[in-house]
Amino acid sequence: MPSNLHQRFARLRFTQLEMLCALADAGSMRAAAERLHVSAAAVSKALREMEASLGFPLFERHPRGMVPTPRGERLITHARRLLNEMEGAVKDVGTVRGAR
Repeated sequence: MPSNLHQRFARLRFTQLEMLCALADAGSMRAAAERLHVSAAAVSKALREMEASLGFPLFERHPRGMVPTPRGERLITHARRLLNEMEGAVKDVGTVRGAR
């Protein structure tokens, strides 16, 4: 992977990955915003910033909703995997007894 793309990916946050998954599942900014308990404007701004940072669109906007681009689909697949791994880590660490 080119180093500049690597650097752009390294700046992604888990909240952004959650937003991507919510958008993919919900199919619209409004519905994703409701799931995330934020405004549609906040989701729109976050997506624009993410796409600008990465340098490519993640979703195609249509009058009746949004559809992930091919790159968006791939990133969403990886985002789901990372979020699942993080959930597993939280559960695992939470079961450790006597740790400080």
